[in-house]
Amino acid sequence: MKIMSIVSWVLVAVLAVGVGVMAFMGQKNAGRAAELEETLSTVQADFEASQQELSGAKDALAAAENSLSTAQADSAAQAQKAQEQTARVETLAKDLAAKEEKLASVTAEMEEAVKQAQEAKAAIEAQKAEWVEAKEDLEAQLASAQAELAATQAAAEAEYADVAADAEGGALDEEGAEAPGEDAWVEYPDETGGRIVGQSRMFSFISYGEDQKLFFRLLDGQTLTYEDVPATVVDEIIAKEDRVDMRYRFHVQNKFKSLPPDNIVIRKYLKWHRKNPVKTDVRAVIAEPVEEAVEPEATEAPAEE
Repeated sequence: MKIMSIVSWVLVAVLAVGVGVMAFMGQKNAGRAAELEETLSTVQADFEASQQELSGAKDALAAAENSLSTAQADSAAQAQKAQEQTARVETLAKDLAAKEEKLASVTAEMEEAVKQAQEAKAAIEAQKAEWVEAKEDLEAQLASAQAELAATQAAAEAEYADVAADAEGGALDEEGAEAPGEDAWVEYPDETGGRIVGQSRMFSFISYGEDQKLFFRLLDGQTLTYEDVPATVVDEIIAKEDRVDMRYRFHVQNKFKSLPPDNIVIRKYLKWHRKNPVKTDVRAVIAEPVEEAVEPEATEAPAEE
């Protein structure tokens, strides 16, 4: 465009010079000058049109440059955005790799925990089986011991019954013997209270007073009262719930003075019990014995001088 502009200006200058020369040469060349003027006008019109085209081309070039700048800016922004996206993707990839590693570690720990739990469960099952077997052995031993105890008690009762039956032919005749009077030192206690201390095949009520008198109410309605019985003996009688009768026989019967005599009462009870084999709860009212106060010895007065 610049070269064309220079050429046009050169032509205009040449034509102007030519016009001047022609004018200077006179009238001869007047027609030629008019032609040259007309040509000059045409050249100027073309020049102005070229200038307009040149201006339009400049505007187009500026617009193109602006578009190029905008495109370059957009391209830089897109490149930066792509870099940011790439960095983000790399960060996410690193996070994903770390999470996968952690997940693998947790999975391994879970598998180990499951394995340990299974082993612990197997050990518990084995221990449980051992406990069940031990329990069955203990139950069998307990049943055997209970059977032996029942057999021992039955044998003791049978032996006691035989001894009592043999004693019937002793000095006292059962048919004619009568219990001596009970009014000497027997005081019947209140049998409405008390606590259950076990079960018995002989007694329904036991009372022990502060005066160390031990009272029994037998299941057939008879009574026995022993005097001067120590509290330790009473403790032995009620120490075990299932041994009241046996402990009575070993610790009380024929060991202390009773009213009525216990050999007569027991013989009558055994005859009654053979027809009425009952067993019931036995209640007891136990009082602590009163300790006798020890009087201090009198001090002798000093002799007068």
